[in-house]
Amino acid sequence: MSSQDDSVKKSVSPMLPVDHTGQSRRSIIPAGLTRFTDGPLPSQPDWLAYEDGVVTVLARSPEITFTLNGTNTYLVGTGASRLLIDTCEGTAKYTKYFVAQLDHVMKQLGIENIAAILLTHGHFDHIGGVKAVREHFGQDIPVWKWPSADTEIRAWKHWMEAATMPQMWVSKLWLEDECGYRHITDGQEFSVEGATIKALYTPGHATDHCVFWNEATGACFSGDHVLGWGTTWVDDLHAYMHSLRRIMALSSAVIYPAHGNAIYDVPTRLQRYWDHRMAREELVSSALARNADMSFTLDALVEMIYGVGPEASARSQGAAQNITKILAKLEQDGCIHVTIDRQLLAEDDDDDADALAPSRGDIPLRPGAPDPTMKYKVFQWAPCSKTTQVAAVSKL
Repeated sequence: MSSQDDSVKKSVSPMLPVDHTGQSRRSIIPAGLTRFTDGPLPSQPDWLAYEDGVVTVLARSPEITFTLNGTNTYLVGTGASRLLIDTCEGTAKYTKYFVAQLDHVMKQLGIENIAAILLTHGHFDHIGGVKAVREHFGQDIPVWKWPSADTEIRAWKHWMEAATMPQMWVSKLWLEDECGYRHITDGQEFSVEGATIKALYTPGHATDHCVFWNEATGACFSGDHVLGWGTTWVDDLHAYMHSLRRIMALSSAVIYPAHGNAIYDVPTRLQRYWDHRMAREELVSSALARNADMSFTLDALVEMIYGVGPEASARSQGAAQNITKILAKLEQDGCIHVTIDRQLLAEDDDDDADALAPSRGDIPLRPGAPDPTMKYKVFQWAPCSKTTQVAAVSKL
């Protein structure tokens, strides 16, 4: 297997320059902890062929900084027919560049067709180019993705009809309704000449997230669960940590992420990801355990742990998001009691039924919307035995 700079071929095109100085960072760090940092964001070529039957084709999106240099798509296999993992973000001008680049790379390497499109998850920067890829390379290319929950689909439909649906959800809804994609099952294998990869369900970054694992080469295609630079967005921390543990147990030789360069120091990288999350969880659990006879609202915990109150709106909102996810994990681990403070509820102008319902009548919550009941919840420590911690990768 090749190392970082031992690739067979690589190409850099001037067509879409990327401003690496524009990477935004959240200035939300709990007292006593440091930021997860990897230094300056390294550049990436437009495409790069490795010795293990993997070709990276970078789908650049310079206006979307959270994708780093763009979305890494992967052609997998050694023959004339390859698997394609993920596509681009779907904006017309960038999709045109990506499809042209993919076509160029395939011709350069003698790749005749795409056997199947495998999607790590349904975020728009991964699925946005599905339609264009099929239009160019063949409408009969099967598309595989982990199925989305019915409640999610109902929410997407409602908010798209309300004309307030973000681009990422519109493209996801199109895929669910019109593309006729096929459902991935956990452990399902996909084979082409020179490669067999297995889908592993790894929710946490998204509810429909999968990684793809090539046991023969030790390569893991990690999607957005593990990135080549910085940390990733986490939707469900409890699920994320279980999935991270599953990835750690693979003992991969290399991780090909959806964003950033390939990862070769795999055990170190994964342990850093684990420690980063657990250190923040420990701050919250320790604060509650030290005050086991007291209950706290979310705002009180944010001020105690991050040192910011509700008046510091931007920072406190980010901190509240982080702590909310930790509290949800602690609740699932059985480490805290969570109750509704009826006095807070009574003092609020909102209708009680609306505030406590998961949705208002038949209108589902908009995807990504904050929990409307959070401001009425109080949290108290409960002795527990957490089952998700691990000291080091080597002990798995």
